[in-house]
Amino acid sequence: MKKLVLIALGAVASVASAREWTVDAHGGGDYTVIQDAIDAADAGDTIWVKPGVYATGGRTTSEGADNVARVLLTKPLTLAATSGDPADTHIVGAPDPNGADYEGRGPASYRCIRLERAAASGGTVIRGFTIRGGYSAQQKLGDVYGSGDVIAAQPGGVASFSAAYANFYVTDCVITNCYGVRGGLVRYGNYARCRFADGHSSAGGVLGNSIKVLSSLILKMPGACSGNSTFVNCTFADTTGAPLHLNDGSLNNTVYNSICAATAILSKPAKAGNGTAKNCVFDWQMFANATDCHVGLAYQLFAPLR
Repeated sequence: MKKLVLIALGAVASVASAREWTVDAHGGGDYTVIQDAIDAADAGDTIWVKPGVYATGGRTTSEGADNVARVLLTKPLTLAATSGDPADTHIVGAPDPNGADYEGRGPASYRCIRLERAAASGGTVIRGFTIRGGYSAQQKLGDVYGSGDVIAAQPGGVASFSAAYANFYVTDCVITNCYGVRGGLVRYGNYARCRFADGHSSAGGVLGNSIKVLSSLILKMPGACSGNSTFVNCTFADTTGAPLHLNDGSLNNTVYNSICAATAILSKPAKAGNGTAKNCVFDWQMFANATDCHVGLAYQLFAPLR
């Protein structure tokens, strides 16, 4: 009995020790810079961010060669905007001012959010932001910068170390206009009720790879969307230049209960893969070479444009 009481008291103390912090760019909180609040917080704390544009501060990860992240999450936290509208609260990266890459990638650029291993594996929550204008340190595959270290090539929006560190959740966010090498907007993790648009990648996956996406909107992707990812209850719109591969070697995607408007869904039978589309509606080009995919209850409303 004494042991149970001690365990219960320890649990209560743990909950009681969690703190809440406030960030206000205009000076009305504990900090004006998001990174300063993260550095002060302990694991399990909540950081509330008031409306504003957060385009200053940041840190470089100690887990590999990379550029500065405007927000570097080093421990599991909840990072949440106080407004119910992501248009009110922006986390903004920056291009490399040296102009080494015409799109802005480079070692002096800023990506928006990076999660270190502890944060990415510990259930971190990011909620309610517009995340925009972030860039990768690496410009293209094979760059000398970050040689042998894939994190330098990851997206400019939200990036984690690897697929083994993907226990984090991004909800109710707009993620847009970011540039990377291995993915444009995001890589790894879980996303719900988000809007993705205008991702740019020099090596494919303009949305991002190895992600799980629920009830989200994917717009205006100028290249192949994603790989090794799962989409449930999503809408793809105006992504005709960005095929969603069901079967292309390692670019296998699973799509359930989704609407694909003006979206090409492609398969390459010459490559081993295991893509799936079920309970989906398509209104532009349903499938090309779909014989190697698992397709069930997929409906095409209109004939492909020719």
